[in-house]
Amino acid sequence: PTITLSYAGTPFCTNTTNSRTPSLSGTGNYQGGTYTGNNGLIINATSGVISNSNIAGNYTVTYSITPSASCTPITQSVPVVITENPVPVISYTAVDFCKSVNTEQLVNLSGSGDLTGGTFSAPSGLTLDSSSGAINPSSSTAGTYKVTYTIAAANGCGAATAETTVNISEIPSAAI
Repeated sequence: PTITLSYAGTPFCTNTTNSRTPSLSGTGNYQGGTYTGNNGLIINATSGVISNSNIAGNYTVTYSITPSASCTPITQSVPVVITENPVPVISYTAVDFCKSVNTEQLVNLSGSGDLTGGTFSAPSGLTLDSSSGAINPSSSTAGTYKVTYTIAAANGCGAATAETTVNISEIPSAAI
């Protein structure tokens, strides 16, 4: 007998509800075997369905069958990757900035999962570095802006966004 084993859609995201069902084919007496996983992978030993409750990690799924008592067991192993769903959070040191602030204000990017590779955006009028998220109040137009950080869909996970608001105020003037 021969065995061909695969999981379409890998890498999987930790928050997916999509089926993690294997594709199994082969020749001879290849059906009726057992699925196992390493590193604590939660898998149905009979169907090979990988549980949606697994944590992110690199795993190996092995399918084993002993065609008959006189035959050696036949195995097929495939890698399965489960990635953590990115959940970004962005903030600045303050919400309100005066136009007199002439230094870049850096963004604080936190959260969980792979947060790299995203882009920052805001309505026109806010001087924003789309790569770093830094803003420059002195060269911005006074107003209230929503800054958005967007991570494109990747590694089995959907797109993720985070938003925060900043206010840029005019420089106060005193009349004498």
